[in-house]
Amino acid sequence: MKIFLLALALGLTGLRAESFDVFGGRDWTFYGGYEFPGAEGNLRPTRLDDREAVVLSFDFTKGGAYVAGRVVVEIPESAKTFSFAAKSDRPLKLTLRVKDSTDQIHTYKPVYDQAGEWQNFSVDLREDVAGHFGGANDGTIHFPIRQVTLGVVKDKAATAPGEIFFAAPISVP
Repeated sequence: MKIFLLALALGLTGLRAESFDVFGGRDWTFYGGYEFPGAEGNLRPTRLDDREAVVLSFDFTKGGAYVAGRVVVEIPESAKTFSFAAKSDRPLKLTLRVKDSTDQIHTYKPVYDQAGEWQNFSVDLREDVAGHFGGANDGTIHFPIRQVTLGVVKDKAATAPGEIFFAAPISVP
């Protein structure tokens, strides 16, 4: 699926964080968390509030644990943060995963809590992660980052079907 525009904000050593359009024209794929059967959803490009975005729909009424969208990227070692914005009609537990050059997956668990509003997120890639597995399995990111995954985790707020929009941050922190 081609995404019109989704930006990644990278913090560079000695410089202010700046936005890079590393997602424009890239192929995003939907992932239904198939290791936990039952979740349904889809991922598609859209426009919201005069912004290019991607919308992830989710439905956990038949089970599952999470759904996500993922994209192949090439994020260099100079990256310090990963920044994005999200908007939904309800608070949601999110998942952000980055896959490094050893195929190790690092998981972060941001929480969307500004229902109905765009909320900016900036995740420090040097901080401890919520979990890691695969690859070197040592908890250290081995650059370059090769894949980014953004998703919704099933919880009380996500029991009814819904959707969340992801886009570049409104302003870089």
